[in-house]
Amino acid sequence: LHQEGMRKIQQLESRAPTREDEPERTFDKPIFTQLLTGPSELWEGQHAHFECRVVPVGDPTLRFEWYVNGVELKMGSRFRTTHDFGFVTLDIMSTVQEDSGVYMCKAINRAGEAVSSASLKVKAKSTIMGEPLQPDAWQKIQLKEAEMNKVPPMFVDTTPQQAPVFTTHLQSMDKLTEGQHVYLEAQVEPRTDPNLRIEWFKNGLSLTTGARLRSTFDFGLVTLSINSLRADDSAIYTCKATNLLGEAVSTCTLKIEDKHWLLGKPLHPEALPLIEALEGPKPKAPEGPEPVYENPVFISHLNNVECKEGENVHFECHVEPSKDPTMNIEWYVNGKPLPSGSRYKSTYDFGYVSLDINHAYAEDSGVYMCKATNSKGQASTSGSLRCTGDKDIYLDTQHPQGRAGLEKVQEVEDAVAGKLQRQPSVPDAAFPKPVWTVPLNPEFHLGEAQPLHLEGNVEPKNDPKLKIEWFFNGKALEHGSRFKMTNDFGFVTLDLTDVYERDQGIYTCKAWNQAGEAFTSTTIYCTGKEGLIERTQHPKGEEGLGKIQDLEESLRRQEAGLPESELGQPPVFTSQFQNLSNLSEGEIAHFEASLTPVGDQTMVVEWFYNGKSLEASHRTRTVHAFGMVVLEILGTKIEDSGMYTCRATNKWGQAEISVQLECIDKTKGQKPQFTTQIQNVEGLKDGDSAHFECTLIPVGDPHMKVEWFHNGKPLRHSTRIKSVSDFGFVVLDIAYTQSHDSGEYVCKASNKYGEDYTKATIRCVGKGGVYLDTLQPDSLARIRELELGQGGPAQAPTTPVLEPPVFHTQIKDVTNLKEGQSAHFEARLTPVHDPDLVVEWYFNGKKLPHGHRYRTFHDFGIVILDILYCYEENSGEYECRAVNKVGQDSTKATLKCMSKASLILESQLPQGMEGGLEKIQNLEDSMIRTRDERITEERGQAPMFTVPLANIDSLREGESAHFEGRLIPTNDPRLKVEWFWNGKPLKTGSRFRTFCDFGFVILEISPVYPEDSGEYSCRAFNEYGQAVTTATMKVQGKRSIILESQLPKGMESTIDKIAELEGLGQAPADLTPEADSGKPPEFITTPADLTLAENQLAHFECRLTPVNDPSMRVDWFHNGKPLWAGSRVKTINDFGFVILEIAGCYIRESGLYTCKAT
Repeated sequence: LHQEGMRKIQQLESRAPTREDEPERTFDKPIFTQLLTGPSELWEGQHAHFECRVVPVGDPTLRFEWYVNGVELKMGSRFRTTHDFGFVTLDIMSTVQEDSGVYMCKAINRAGEAVSSASLKVKAKSTIMGEPLQPDAWQKIQLKEAEMNKVPPMFVDTTPQQAPVFTTHLQSMDKLTEGQHVYLEAQVEPRTDPNLRIEWFKNGLSLTTGARLRSTFDFGLVTLSINSLRADDSAIYTCKATNLLGEAVSTCTLKIEDKHWLLGKPLHPEALPLIEALEGPKPKAPEGPEPVYENPVFISHLNNVECKEGENVHFECHVEPSKDPTMNIEWYVNGKPLPSGSRYKSTYDFGYVSLDINHAYAEDSGVYMCKATNSKGQASTSGSLRCTGDKDIYLDTQHPQGRAGLEKVQEVEDAVAGKLQRQPSVPDAAFPKPVWTVPLNPEFHLGEAQPLHLEGNVEPKNDPKLKIEWFFNGKALEHGSRFKMTNDFGFVTLDLTDVYERDQGIYTCKAWNQAGEAFTSTTIYCTGKEGLIERTQHPKGEEGLGKIQDLEESLRRQEAGLPESELGQPPVFTSQFQNLSNLSEGEIAHFEASLTPVGDQTMVVEWFYNGKSLEASHRTRTVHAFGMVVLEILGTKIEDSGMYTCRATNKWGQAEISVQLECIDKTKGQKPQFTTQIQNVEGLKDGDSAHFECTLIPVGDPHMKVEWFHNGKPLRHSTRIKSVSDFGFVVLDIAYTQSHDSGEYVCKASNKYGEDYTKATIRCVGKGGVYLDTLQPDSLARIRELELGQGGPAQAPTTPVLEPPVFHTQIKDVTNLKEGQSAHFEARLTPVHDPDLVVEWYFNGKKLPHGHRYRTFHDFGIVILDILYCYEENSGEYECRAVNKVGQDSTKATLKCMSKASLILESQLPQGMEGGLEKIQNLEDSMIRTRDERITEERGQAPMFTVPLANIDSLREGESAHFEGRLIPTNDPRLKVEWFWNGKPLKTGSRFRTFCDFGFVILEISPVYPEDSGEYSCRAFNEYGQAVTTATMKVQGKRSIILESQLPKGMESTIDKIAELEGLGQAPADLTPEADSGKPPEFITTPADLTLAENQLAHFECRLTPVNDPSMRVDWFHNGKPLWAGSRVKTINDFGFVILEIAGCYIRESGLYTCKAT
């Protein structure tokens, strides 16, 4: 062997040096940053999806367990769980009723555990399908037979006669890393060619697709998805489209950087200097002043609200300082803390405070107070709520003009009475016994929720002592908001807004006077909405049912020769009734069974109760139709318990079946009882999550109410706190616990039969770093200086101050103020401790009006006027006048405010937040990017192209053009880029795509035409200067021009229609871009309405002017909401044509589509 080779073999066979053990990382206890969310109710067969987010993300010991109703969830083919980068999901396919319950996700690692819960209720579908499975089967059979007998038309080949062309090509990608996902896509035409075939190649070899590689081709869109990239995926990928007329190819490259099995480089190299700075000795940073926040001040107060019962109530106000982190908002009603509930929703966001009350009641009326508290003090504001409740009996006048109209009626009656009194010699007129000239109709048949109107005429109508009374089933009709009774000159009416089954019965109207009385009656029948549909469900209605009857009669006539003994059969119950036990009083009892033969006209069905014939009643319903026998008892009572028998009889025999019904008293119930108790939670730190869980019986009580209390007070509603009470499980989750969450928690369950409690405590220890010293050491001395004026001794004046007011400093003029900014006037005034001193403000000689925009202050010898949101009409002279018993003094200043333009082009962000939008974008990008590459750019620099645009020559028609350049500075938010073609602004269209980001400036044109040739310029400018780069493009037209029509035989007239659409035969008007632009948009044609079947293609098309307007923008809306483009939704706007295509339409996409051009 070679000596060098032997030495290499010995080195390979020698033992590799041992690696040093890397220190093990420690992770905190799991915390749910997003609680478990999912559907609360589903129908049987639907899919359920639960998801949540958990930190820490990179913990290898973190594991998850799922529980349902406290039992560990058994995994199967229907259950699928995932956990990826802190995102945890649970999917349940084809849910069943047994899947109902409380689902809990438990996250466990070495430091501890955390749980989050959510409830799911699955509603079962009916076991009997009441609707036909194939309603159009007979019609489809007829159409199929007619289609088979139809002579086939002459075959016309309508397939596209065109070779494949890629309208958009694949995009190359580099600097990819292992594990990433790649998505390649391209567009190919003709998209409707059935012979078009797509093939993928990798480095010239056919690409084999699998679980990692998936390819699709749909409506001309060709895609390739590669999941979890590997180093061997770096290659040249080719997409080949082939049909009968030719082929087309699009190519791109992928470059993946290989990762070594041992990561020797830091994952976050930019973090190394930060770590060194943290570990190294910390320099003594100059102590900067902490932000100082003043006492809370309500700049706008609560509003008073008057509403009716059932309406929503909204209170709102504004408080300053809005950025104080110690600000706490509390609500009180009539001096007591506002109770928590689903109807109350309070909001506090950046100084905006609101309270919403859903569905207000009369007992909600009172004085509502909002109390704001911070470390400096507190402030409060109040508003009143007056809720008018609905009354059962209206005692006020119903006259249209109110009390005034009633007084006029009284005056007329008094005048008539006075005239009668002045003629005592005339005896009172005698009126006969009442007679109903037009009685009530004998009966009415109404459906549930329909209105009822009864009317009649009675004589004598002029009798002032004629009285009208209404009776229902012999009892006086009670007054209510649903009933309206009138009696006007003998015309008597009764109106009922909506009729229900309880309203059916006999209504009697009694008319009486001194001579006698008269009655008229009517019977009201109300048909309730039934659960069993007895009418025909045939698509053609009664007509289709009649044809079926004729068909059955024709078959019956053919069998008329058979003897009767062979045609019939005795009745047989093919299914039995189900016994009902423990049915609560007032519920519905439903029995059903199947009976044969179905079409027997001699069949008689009878019902018996405990051996006796069942009496007819409005609570009892019996149905016998289509072979089904049904018995329903509405509002069951205890005396309805017993044996029910159904007997079926025909010519050939009889059959009967029985069923037992047991009804129990609804007043016998069970009081709540906690079968398991909530447990104490101790040792929590700020930011941890707390979880309480217990079980409760009875489970299905609709009157059960569960409440939570903290330290004897109702638990306040908060986004951190989530409570669940369903299926007998009671859960309380508290996210991000804080030290003030410590205390005793009580869960109270109550219903109409009693209540029960369970208690537990939480102990949460706050984090270190509490500042025990004062943050403002000079505050006390400053306050004393202000209180003592010029630093005199701290002694209260024993005698009143007898000196006139004097302004030692004057208020200053405020000029160059813009609309929306605030104005501040301030001055110093003596004497300080004069109780008779009055300070008033005047504007242009008139007293300054009160308003939420004006804030005045006078204390410690300082007078201040703040005007929020100044407008142009606030400009003028402002005067501060101080008056006491000895004299007066004043100071004046001028305010000038310039109004804004009608079009606001500047940013409206407050001062100091100019970069707020960029910061938000950077925060959102940081959640997506795994590595934050910091590039230090120089501020305040004029644009400069480091890489100019390159010329493009010898480009053929139909290919794609790509201009690319490099530009600095890269992170200038005020940098703007514009493109020009032959010195004119570049037109917008679906063929042009521009890109400017990270210092790259790109223009892509696909496809190109000979008229696109010319000079392209890119101009970049900011407030420091501008830069321009120019390039030329030459496009050659296709050599062979096809002048003959390519349409199939029999479609030669189509070329004339195309010429008509394109406007051939008439000279188009020469519109220059200058003449065409500057006009408002106008639609020459409008889209047509479409009626399509599911999965068809929807095509909307219209024409728009001006054509060459570069500032034109076209938006599509569906039912008033913006329509976003996707793989099935494509929009085109070019040369005045606006097109919208939706491939594979679904029912949910029906509606109104609107095209808006601006």
